[in-house]
Amino acid sequence: MHVPPREGGNRGDRSRLLHESMRHLNKKDLTREAARNANIVVEDAPLNEAFVNDGAGGFRETMRIADVLDYGDERVARVRRKITAVQKITNLFVIHLPRTLCVEVPDYYPRLDADGNERIDPLTGQPMSRSRWEARDLDDASRYFEDAISFLAEKVIPGGHAAIHGWVTNHDETQPHCQIMADPFGPDPEAPDSSPDALRTMHSQAFGAHRSARGDNGKMITGPQKLRGYQAALREHMIARGWPVETEPGARHGRTLPKSEYTAAQDLAASARAELAAAQHLSEENAREGKENARRTEEIDELELKARRRAAELKTAADKEAAATRRAAESEAKAIKMIAEVDASVEADEILRAARSAAHIMRLESEELYERAKAEIATYLASDKVNNTIKNASPTLWMKYLHAEPKIEEQFKKWARDVHRIDDVYNLDPRSPMGKPHGKRIEAIRASLNEPMPAREARIDFERD
Repeated sequence: MHVPPREGGNRGDRSRLLHESMRHLNKKDLTREAARNANIVVEDAPLNEAFVNDGAGGFRETMRIADVLDYGDERVARVRRKITAVQKITNLFVIHLPRTLCVEVPDYYPRLDADGNERIDPLTGQPMSRSRWEARDLDDASRYFEDAISFLAEKVIPGGHAAIHGWVTNHDETQPHCQIMADPFGPDPEAPDSSPDALRTMHSQAFGAHRSARGDNGKMITGPQKLRGYQAALREHMIARGWPVETEPGARHGRTLPKSEYTAAQDLAASARAELAAAQHLSEENAREGKENARRTEEIDELELKARRRAAELKTAADKEAAATRRAAESEAKAIKMIAEVDASVEADEILRAARSAAHIMRLESEELYERAKAEIATYLASDKVNNTIKNASPTLWMKYLHAEPKIEEQFKKWARDVHRIDDVYNLDPRSPMGKPHGKRIEAIRASLNEPMPAREARIDFERD
């Protein structure tokens, strides 16, 4: 960080920076900075150490920010020429302890969005977090920072060791680091005899484009190119000193964002990586599901084909079975019909035989009754009662027609027994002698002929003759 001058000098700017970096020296500063920076772990603040240039080629530990400010003011007062508004008079360097010298504390910090809310991993649905790194050994960490500061004093800062106002180690944040406050002032080659220790600003020579520094192509080396060169040289120096430093630049190499913005950017990048991972996972899941769906579709198509074939086979078998069942049913129906016809024929024969037997029995009984009736009628007709009845009914008829003709007499007797009503005997044609009414005789004949059962049985006898 390069701090430009302000009206009346930049002590206030340097003081603000030191109250932040050397916060462990003042409880109010620690409380304020912890409220501003969520990465600060107040419990670890006592591990921080602050140093000021002792003016004798070394550093001494200090408990006062004013010591560092006073040393800087003394350096600014020695600049011979007027410092313009565009010139830089303070440089702030930050060196991080390599993670190879740290112990990781996973999931220590929550990742927050711009509104201070926890970011949610779209893949797991859980709050996102980031690790904290702690020094594996505090003594090793101090020696590492001292070696790095020595390199800056020898290779980077124009005024060398004397230009470093002070520095502080911070073990209470995300990763251990040290902050070095220095100035870009170097010895003034045109210093008057009255001020042999006068200084001049050399910021452009060290950190910007300057005619004194050109590349192989003859062009001036730019500020970013110089910073990259310093970074590479620092890594080589630390490796040569035996430190396990990454050979490639770190995540913040070449970044100019403030710490808070850088942390927010890192959280945003982590959220983007998580979303990308979730998208990739979803894409892979979709691809797997697509393959699985394709496989299942093939299986379904194969099963459907097998099902259709099976259905066709079952239909064919069902049709055959139905035809066989129909033929069996027809055969059974024919058999049942034949059996029924035989049974009916047998039953009919039995009925016929029974009817014939019954008819025969009835006939025998009828013949027996007939013979008996015939005998009784013959007895009755042979009796004098019939003759007397006929004589009494019509003496004239008897004498004239019947008695004179024995054959006519028999016919008349038969005719008299065949009628159902005695009235029919005399309901004859009135023109005939037999049709003339004879009231008294009719009553006598009616009483006589309607009286006995033998007379009715005699009628049967006449019918059978």
